[in-house]
Amino acid sequence: MLRKYHMIRIICVSIAVILLASCGQNVTTGTTAVATATTQPGSPATFIPTKLPASPTTTPSTAKTPASTAPSGSVTLSIEPVSPRTHMAFVVTISNHTGQTIYFPDHLTNCTVILLEHQVAGNWQPINLCKLMILTRLLPLNTRQNLAVKLLPSLSAPGLYRASIRYSTSPRTALPTTVYSAAFTISA
Repeated sequence: MLRKYHMIRIICVSIAVILLASCGQNVTTGTTAVATATTQPGSPATFIPTKLPASPTTTPSTAKTPASTAPSGSVTLSIEPVSPRTHMAFVVTISNHTGQTIYFPDHLTNCTVILLEHQVAGNWQPINLCKLMILTRLLPLNTRQNLAVKLLPSLSAPGLYRASIRYSTSPRTALPTTVYSAAFTISA
C-alpha cells in the first residue's frame, strides 16, 4: 500500500513539473517587435480606454479618421498614421459604439488584442502571432470607449495590411463577431 501511494505521489509531482514547465517564458524570441497598448510614448505597456462622446461629433480630435466613419451601434478599427512604414510604430484604435461592453481575446499579433494580417498572393496571412504559451484572457471594452493598441511591424514586409478583432458581447458567447479595418499599405 505504501509503495502504491509513493508511486502516485511521484507521478503527480512529475505531471505538475511538466505542466509548469510548459507554461513558457514571458519573452518572445526571434522578434524585436514589442506590442504595447498605450497612447503616450514612453509610458508603461498598458491598455488605456478612453470615453467616447454620447453622440458622434465633428469636433477635431487626435485621430485622423473622421468621427462620421463610426456608425452608432458598431465596433470600428482605425489606423494612425494612415500609411505607416515598416520601421515605424502605428496605432490601431478600437472604438466601441455599441450600447454594451464587448469582450475580445489577447494573444494575437505581438500578444495584443489586434490581429494584423498581410495580403500575400491574394490571401490574408497573420503576422507575429503570440507564442507565450500562457492562458488567453478575454478583455472588456465598455460602451462608448476607445482602446489604442500600439504595434511595431519590425519584421513586416511592405505591402497591403489590415487589422481585425474578434469580439462578443458576453465573455461566455461562443460565436464572436469579426471586425476588419480598412486595408492600408505599409511602405518601406
